[in-house]
Order: sequence, then C-alpha cells, then structure tokens
Amino acid sequence: MKKYILLLILGWSFGAAAQFTLTTDSIHREEFDPGQGTISPLTNAPDNTPKVVYWIHGLSGNSQSWSRVQEVTDGDDTVPGYPIRRSFGYVVDYSGQENRVMDGLAGWVHGEVENWRSVPARTDTLNRHTDIIVAHSQGGIVARTMRKRHLQDSARFPLPIKHIATFGTPHGGAMIINSTRPSNGEAQKWINVGCNRLSAAEIQTFVGSVWWLDQIVSPGTVQRFASVTCNGLNKTVLPIIVDSFRKPSAADFAVGANHLNNLRNVANRDSIAVVAFYGIEEEPVLWRNMGSLTFTKDTSLSGSILTTNPFGLNDDDQLPDFINGKIQDYRVKQYRTRDYQQRKIYKGAESWLETANLSWKRLIGARFDSIYQDGYLCVCGLNGMPFKVSSRADCYATCPPPPPSGTGRFSTFEDLLNYYIGITPNIVHHVTEIPNDGLVTGPTQVDYPGSFHVKMEGANHAQMRNMPQTRDGLKKLFNGDYGRGFTIPKR
Repeated sequence: MKKYILLLILGWSFGAAAQFTLTTDSIHREEFDPGQGTISPLTNAPDNTPKVVYWIHGLSGNSQSWSRVQEVTDGDDTVPGYPIRRSFGYVVDYSGQENRVMDGLAGWVHGEVENWRSVPARTDTLNRHTDIIVAHSQGGIVARTMRKRHLQDSARFPLPIKHIATFGTPHGGAMIINSTRPSNGEAQKWINVGCNRLSAAEIQTFVGSVWWLDQIVSPGTVQRFASVTCNGLNKTVLPIIVDSFRKPSAADFAVGANHLNNLRNVANRDSIAVVAFYGIEEEPVLWRNMGSLTFTKDTSLSGSILTTNPFGLNDDDQLPDFINGKIQDYRVKQYRTRDYQQRKIYKGAESWLETANLSWKRLIGARFDSIYQDGYLCVCGLNGMPFKVSSRADCYATCPPPPPSGTGRFSTFEDLLNYYIGITPNIVHHVTEIPNDGLVTGPTQVDYPGSFHVKMEGANHAQMRNMPQTRDGLKKLFNGDYGRGFTIPKR
C-alpha cells in the first residue's frame, strides 16, 4: 500500500488548477522523423482470408489492456468509425508471469497461444503463417522473442509469427529500466526526496488548518513525520508503474541488454513484416503519462469511458492541470506564512513538482547533457575581449607580437599588459531533448530493421492502446495500408 503514497499525497487537495508554465530549460530539441520505413504498403494485392489476431499487453498489464479493442474488432461489440473484421482474436494475459526472463516469458505465452489456437473446430484450420500479433510496449519484445524461439526450435515453438504491429515498444531498449537499477540509485533518491517534500507540505497544510495544532506542532516535527511516512516505499520510483521495471522480464530490454542484441541479430536476418507505431507526447510528458495510466481513466481502474468506447482515452490534461494548481498553491502558502521553516517546507514541495518533469525525462533517456571542448577562447591584452579560435596557434597568430627582446622591450607596466596573451579551452554545455511518449523515446520505438513507422502525435505511452489514433491506426493496419499481410476483410 505504501507504494501508492505519492499518488495519494497529490490527491489530498484537488482544488482549482490555475495554469502555470512548468519549468523547462532545454537548449536543443532533436528533430525526429524516421520516415515510414521500407515496407511498400500500396503495391501488394489485399489478402481476403480470415485472420487470427493475438493481442499482447505491456509491462504490468493484463487482459483488460486490449480486451475491449479485441471485442470491437471481432464484432462482439461495435463503435462508430471502426469496422468489424473477419478475425478471431485472443487476448493474451501473462500477468503474474513477469518474474520469468524474457525467453521464459515468451515460451509461456507461446504455449498459451498454442493451446487456444488448437481447440477443435475453432481456428486450427486457418493458415498459421497469416496470424497477426498486435502488441503494446513490452508485448512487442515478447512477440519478437517468440519469433526468435520459433527460428531456433520450430518443433517446440511451431507458431511462425510473421506479422507484428507494435505500439510504443522499446525495440532499441528502455532507459527507464537502466535508471531504476540499482534499487537505491539516483532514481530512487529522486522519488524519496519528492515523497518527503510533498508529504511535509501536505502535513503542514493540515496542521496549519487547525489553529491549535499549528501552535504545538513544529515544522521540524512535520519534517520528521514526513520522512517516516515515506519510509518503506518498497523501492518504487513512481506509484504503480515503476514497481514493475525491476522485474526479470524487463531487464531483458534495458538499453544494452544482451537479449536485445540477440533479437537484433535475428531481425537483421529475418524478413517478417513489422509495423511500429510510435508516440510523441506534448509537455509535460511525465504528468500526461501518469495521468493516462493512473488518474481516473485507466481501464483497470475506473474504465467508465472505455466501457462504452475503447478508444476514448484521449484527454490527458487533468493531472498536469492539477500539478500546476499545486505549484501555485505552495507558492501562495509561502507568502502567507511568516515562519521561515514553514516557507522552506512549501518551497521544497514547489521546487520538486516544478522540476519533476525534467528529472523524469533524464531517467527515461529523453534529456541528457553533453560537455565538450569547442576550440579556445583567446584574449589579446589584459583588457582585451575574448574571441573564439580553433587552436592555440591561431591565438598567437592573431594577437600582436611583443617587441624584440633586449633593453627597453617594455617601457612601462601598461606596455607589458598590452602584450598579454590569454588562451583557455572553450567548454560548451549542451542539453539535448529527444521526442518521446513519456516513457520511451521515439527513436527506440522504431528501432526494428525494416519496420514500417506510424507516428501517433500527442500520444503518451499509457494511452497508445486506447485512444482515437489507436482506432485510426488499427483501421488502416487491417485495411492493408501498412502491408498486405495485415489485411483482414470486413464483415
């Protein structure tokens, strides 16, 4: 229960949320346009046979992640603008199996799929080579691993898996996996600071609202109590989502993981069709992603919108607006109190919330620093202005040479200063940001050799499977717009 404390703290006082600009100090935001990839979707005739579709959820997901989308695809239910297909869908649920390494997890999923597909009079008469996998996040790594295991041992793993569509899958690795290891590393220190500061601010607010408590409870006591409240956060980095990042299955798609290198070697020799949907979210990416995942609308929480429309997870402004309101609230409280320690408590909470989005982007690999030497700064004369040169020799060549040596070389001290030459390395600090979906960077979402790329603008990682762009992308996918093998005829 303690791992939910930060979310609960944020929810203690959901007041009016005024608009604030969250802190950003980016120097450069990389342009990211991977193109559409190498598949030519318009030159192949459509395939009109019925298809089997396996829907595979991501890290810490379950059968609810894709179940409503599968229902409206197969025709168990309908939504406007999304045609029913001649498909047989199976929603895979591997929740509870993520303590396996990825090879073991993929083998388990393969067994589940085989058992379902082989039921008499259901789907075993359909061509196995036309089966399609639609996967979110880690599910795409599971699908690729299933393909690898089939190529290694087709007798044990007979399902060929030749058509994979991924949504937000970290094909090139997820830096957040690296950042959350070890469990006492920088990521954990950051969340502990946030928990302590937010707890102290909210406790102080409560104490201040009861006049007699304000008289007998000191700010120091508030700080100590906040520290105890945040103790034992079960080594999570953020409520709900980060607890899963340290599972064995996730370790296999950390940046630089051997398993990813093995998958890349397979992909370089393979010729299957892969469509990579990638999300690029608006700022603040942390709070939009957290909002879609945990703040009132996730399928496995309330699901009120998704019950009627599985593509209804579109509005992700609620949590960012709430955070902006809390920042303003803490600022106001600083000005209203005369107590230095109380102001310090509110300032700490404000500062953490204001910079949390920047810190999070560093943890997911979407923001990083570069420090490098770019030539030299040269100064001619002690009072001269510095200018940039490529080498030390250029500086000496530019500044006037001193008089010849000998008697009277420098007639005055000022004359000596005029011939001073200063040379220092020109050190540049550069901050770069990579477009991302709030959890995975854009480049890693399309890092599958030969894949066809589909951009989902304004989509965060959590909402990619349940938003209007998901509906439009799947409609085009099953129409065959992104490759013949994905064509599923309409009913």
